[in-house]
Amino acid sequence: MRDLDSLPVADDLKDLPKVELHIHLSGSIPIELMMKLSGLSREEVIKKTVANEKINMFDFVNKLDFPNSLMQTKENLYLISCDLVERLAKENVVYAEVRLTPMLHMEKGLTYDDIIETVLEGLNSNPKVKVNLILCMMRGATTYMNAETLKYTIKYLNKGVCALDISGDDGLYPLRDYMKFFELAALEHVPYTIHAGGSNINDLYDALVLHTKRIGNGVKAVMDIDLLRIIYYKKILLELAPSNDVVLGQYEDIGMHPINFFLRNNFNICVNSNNSTVVNVDLNDEYEKLSKTFNFTIDDFKKMNLNAINSSFLSEKEKEVYRKYFE
Repeated sequence: MRDLDSLPVADDLKDLPKVELHIHLSGSIPIELMMKLSGLSREEVIKKTVANEKINMFDFVNKLDFPNSLMQTKENLYLISCDLVERLAKENVVYAEVRLTPMLHMEKGLTYDDIIETVLEGLNSNPKVKVNLILCMMRGATTYMNAETLKYTIKYLNKGVCALDISGDDGLYPLRDYMKFFELAALEHVPYTIHAGGSNINDLYDALVLHTKRIGNGVKAVMDIDLLRIIYYKKILLELAPSNDVVLGQYEDIGMHPINFFLRNNFNICVNSNNSTVVNVDLNDEYEKLSKTFNFTIDDFKKMNLNAINSSFLSEKEKEVYRKYFE
């Protein structure tokens, strides 16, 4: 049994430096900011964006339609990006990798350059937090648009963009149909992480075929001992977001989530908020839930944050700087 004195209190968790490797810009716009940008009431915005009950992946993705509709001008993209980095700073996040799907923000004529450069400007507005962008392709999008996302990932790589990913409903659109983009990315020396294992366990095998070093979510690996062995021995980072998984109906409550199994068995994992507005949880909330549910200590959280830094898309020189927060 653990020494009760070693259990963290809420204030300790809030003061702890943190790393956030899996957060979507569109799914993390505060209610108040969406009210301001849309002119809608709080009740209307919440109804459109917040999952107040368990929903499937299709309905979850649809919750992002309204936030995306507000991200169609440079002004809004800048405001939303500045707001996110300010909130990350208040959560004591020292490094973040933010997901952006540029093709979803072109309804009013913005180009990839417009979108990426504007968002980077906003995310770089607070020197307390270092932020890089991960550009996401989309399951269900055209080959042309996904190829464009890869093209602009290459263009902005090491200029604020650090990696490629793919988002969307993996139940409807299996990873196998998009593997060619990651194969091309590897040829161009573009790092990538892959959303996989939310609905479709076969996606996890395909992600491993692509030699990914990180998997977004990936909790379904607990259902397959062979997958677990590979993920463990290759030290593949699982970017976990327990509250997000509960909202998606993967587990009845956070106490059923396998994050405790992964941590106690020394898997390479980190904690993330994923879509903080849709799920109604920020990183501090997630830490507090895990602390109360599984008795995670400050040392446990330091270990997972160190995992995040070691598996981040930072350069080795940059990693050395951020490791000092957690060693």
